[in-house]
Amino acid sequence: MIGKTWSSPHHGQASRLALRSTHFRFGAILAIAHAEIAMGLQEDIERVEQHIREIEQRIERQRAVIAQAEENGLPTDGPSNFLWFLREALSLSRDHLARLLADEFRAGDSQ
Repeated sequence: MIGKTWSSPHHGQASRLALRSTHFRFGAILAIAHAEIAMGLQEDIERVEQHIREIEQRIERQRAVIAQAEENGLPTDGPSNFLWFLREALSLSRDHLARLLADEFRAGDSQ
């Protein structure tokens, strides 16, 4: 018979069960993916926080280098330029951390 499909009374129930099973598996996979993303994101946040601490320490050392150079009557252009570079790196790293924290917040909302 052309144009006519056969179905049993249980056909709809089997389809719903298969769909439910697929939906459950997809949900489980999605939960695992979210957990892996969150773990990777947390590691990224920790790494950037450490980087920020290191840059802050370098800035303090560079300020001491500049102060020492001034005390000794030495030129400070080079050390001052490097200090500017470190401050820029710190600013970019803080921006990066803010983006990661926003991603972490959004990831928490989606769970």
